[in-house]
Amino acid sequence: MDIAGKVAVVTGGSAGIGLAIANALADAGAGAVVIGDIDDVKGESAVAGIIERGAKSVYRHTDVSNADEVRALYEEAAESFGQVDIAFNNAGIMLGEPGWPEVAIEQVGRVVKINLLGVMYGTRVAVDVMSRTGGGIVINTASPAGFGPMPNDPMYSSTKAAIINFSFSCVTLQASHNIRVNTIMPGVTDTAILNKSGDGSEPAEWLAPILGMINMLTVEDIAKGAIDVIEDDSRVGEALSIENPAEASGDVG
Repeated sequence: MDIAGKVAVVTGGSAGIGLAIANALADAGAGAVVIGDIDDVKGESAVAGIIERGAKSVYRHTDVSNADEVRALYEEAAESFGQVDIAFNNAGIMLGEPGWPEVAIEQVGRVVKINLLGVMYGTRVAVDVMSRTGGGIVINTASPAGFGPMPNDPMYSSTKAAIINFSFSCVTLQASHNIRVNTIMPGVTDTAILNKSGDGSEPAEWLAPILGMINMLTVEDIAKGAIDVIEDDSRVGEALSIENPAEASGDVG
């Protein structure tokens, strides 16, 4: 897909990977980037930065675990800019502290709803909106954690595994609706979600040793991989694993 002039929706777009992707879309010539998030201050700041890059932009407060709010986000994008060509379902959280199994049951549900239902809702609504104008591309953010056990945060790894499977299962949308669905799987990336694995101010104790042994990716590494997927129309039903900062590429599936 030629990104020039296209309209994108990015959830979790006020910071971290979502913001980097939103900015990269604007730099690539997107006509408009619509940000959905729950942090209104950072969301409005993200919009200002996108506009400075030459694209139009609006922010809408969106809890992706709420189907009505996801629907409203996409409808606002379509009403404001005439179409939606690119959907980036990126919003996600980790379990935090206390970890598994001491975590409150309500937090278990919150992780599943945001990480998994948010992606499913976003994809489902994108199908309706994109079909009006000939199709588009949906990218869902998963993780290499979806391929193995994560004893301290099984909700995170399980939802990411489900996202991978869900996205693979949507490959038929290319033939039926002209909508490509792909997954990106960022390796450990330097974002605020690492601290949210713990008490919000620093990573969880179980994660800290791992962080000390690896070279973390930057959000720009992830954004580059995402732009490559969008621009390459041959990528359908793929999962792009981005784990090597030197390469920021690699396919699974």
